[in-house]
Amino acid sequence: MIDTINIGGKDRYISFGLKSISELVDHEDWGFAKLGQKMSSNPLITTPLIVYYGAKNGAERNGDVVDFTLNDVYDWIEEIGLNSPELIKLITVFTNSLVGYLDDLKGGRSKSNTEEVKKK
Repeated sequence: MIDTINIGGKDRYISFGLKSISELVDHEDWGFAKLGQKMSSNPLITTPLIVYYGAKNGAERNGDVVDFTLNDVYDWIEEIGLNSPELIKLITVFTNSLVGYLDDLKGGRSKSNTEEVKKK
């Protein structure tokens, strides 16, 4: 799922496709279950990682240079706040994409359902 967010002083493409989600799940060997636990118990760790991997993959897919680091993302989030509308939008897009991939793993999402999620 691709969207844009204004963060770090400019509009950035955010992509929560298979690549960014797999990189996030693989972060420190978290896996899906631990990622879910971390999202609930410590959003101060997971939110910047979600933004980072989504923005990194969005830049790469758009042919842009990845001109930021994870430390930059922490700074951006401090500037806009954890409850900013842009960040809430991004987490919602991420969550919808993650749920879709989890459905795929369970065999519950068909191609037509995938296309409907992308249209939203």
